[in-house]
Amino acid sequence: MTFASPPSDSPLGKTTVYNHPYDPGLLFPILRAEKRAELGITSSLPFFGMDVWNAYEVSWLNLRGKPQIAIATLQVPADSPKIVESKSLKLYLNSLNQTRVASLEAFSDLLRNDVSAAVGASVQVRLSGPDERSEEHTSELQSRFG
Repeated sequence: MTFASPPSDSPLGKTTVYNHPYDPGLLFPILRAEKRAELGITSSLPFFGMDVWNAYEVSWLNLRGKPQIAIATLQVPADSPKIVESKSLKLYLNSLNQTRVASLEAFSDLLRNDVSAAVGASVQVRLSGPDERSEEHTSELQSRFG
């Protein structure tokens, strides 16, 4: 059986303190079943897909304490039993700002493991560093106007 707190317990609409140390417990899962039942969806889903979350400014520290930045895209399967409340995701990501992580891959794994645990399904994570995003935009412009 899957348990989650009621939405009234979420951080949404409440005063926020941003000096949290890294804490995956900040992710506030919300069961999808209740809202889907209101729509008459009680068995297999009549659709497929995913929720796509874009975080345009995630940061952490490398092991030497140098700030690292990326854009994160998280893909949560539509058939996951839970979804995270959006403000809780923001608080969680901000809790990582002063966290030392060995590499971009380790940071991606950290996000994937924490969010997957919160939603009860395997989440896909893509991190784009500043150089990669610059190249994407350049190629997009070239394909449109080149």
